[in-house]
Amino acid sequence: MPKLSRRRFLTVAAAAPAAAVAGGAARAGADTPVWTWHGTALGAAAEIRLAHPDRAEAEDALRAARDEIRRLEGILSLYRPDSALVALNDAGGLDAPPAELQGVVARALAVADAAGGAFDPTVQPLWRLYAESFRAAARPPSSAERAAALEKVDHRAVRQGGGRLALETPGAALTLNGIAQGTVTDRVAALLRGRGFADVLLDLGEARGAGNHPAGRPWRAALPDGGPAIDLRDRALATSAPGGSPFSADGRWHHLLDPRTGLPAAAARPTSVLADRAETADAASTALAVSGPEGAEDLLAALGARAAWQRGADGWHRVA
Repeated sequence: MPKLSRRRFLTVAAAAPAAAVAGGAARAGADTPVWTWHGTALGAAAEIRLAHPDRAEAEDALRAARDEIRRLEGILSLYRPDSALVALNDAGGLDAPPAELQGVVARALAVADAAGGAFDPTVQPLWRLYAESFRAAARPPSSAERAAALEKVDHRAVRQGGGRLALETPGAALTLNGIAQGTVTDRVAALLRGRGFADVLLDLGEARGAGNHPAGRPWRAALPDGGPAIDLRDRALATSAPGGSPFSADGRWHHLLDPRTGLPAAAARPTSVLADRAETADAASTALAVSGPEGAEDLLAALGARAAWQRGADGWHRVA
């Protein structure tokens, strides 16, 4: 899967003041500084903001967060040739896979079942075909090429158990780019919470907030082009958009491929999902962007997400 620039679709926004949330950790006050880390996570630009009075503690926590991101990239990334995911794809199976990989794959397969085929982590051979075809010949693959790639796409042929993770279809490969950035976001949020940081904003491809901005207002993320600003106090927001990583300059051929047809999803439109966990929001936004608004409420209920918006020609609309 590509470097998903669509992940930068969200922007931090101001919000109305809100009451403080009770908790065991020390809370930020109006004059509390905000410490920021900028870097990358799974191929996307990333940022962490910590509201905390002590610089040394904040810098130590940001280093720990950075190290956790790098550790998880060594398991879940398609861009690192030494990752566990790449090893799985190269060999078609992996003995004693890392627990993080097993967990994300299990949850991705559950989303695939709930989404009725609109989400499938085994879509990687199809994406690879499009990327190679446009890189080599500046054209989409032929129908015969698509059909051959689609024979390798079936999440039901992924096997877990007995200390092994296996791809039963010859030539199959997994991508976790529709869920893993949410996973990394949640893991880093848990790390910072365990260190006592109560007021945090993460944007590691997906946005997740905890607590408040020092000014007393909640962290928020705003959707572009006049879209709503969403309260991120102890919530996560993910966005998928066909224009984020197009194969063709006109955007007709884009990365939101429908695993059922092998074509870019005809109904694809910018889609944002709000959930308690970034992993849930990430997977749900991918599935909804492919499937369209029909059935959105049922899908969000099945996945445990809270709300969803899609952008049409006349702006953003809540669809669930």
